Amino acid sequence: MRLLVKWCFPAEGRKNGSWRTAKPDTDNLEKALKDEMTRLHFWADDAQVCSEIVEKFWSDPCGVFVRVEEL
Repeated sequence: MRLLVKWCFPAEGRKNGSWRTAKPDTDNLEKALKDEMTRLHFWADDAQVCSEIVEKFWSDPCGVFVRVEEL
């Protein structure tokens, strides 16, 4: 599986679409997301994810974009 995730945090005065270089770290965000996606049966085990693209932005609107692709 390939997992593409864009974490969009509230801009709150920062340039919309600019990179977020502050905490939380992407690896911590991804661990929590993959654990939850495993619990919700997106896959049998998150070890099946062999490709990841993770990005953090300041953005309005905020939210999380997730795309799962079968390889």
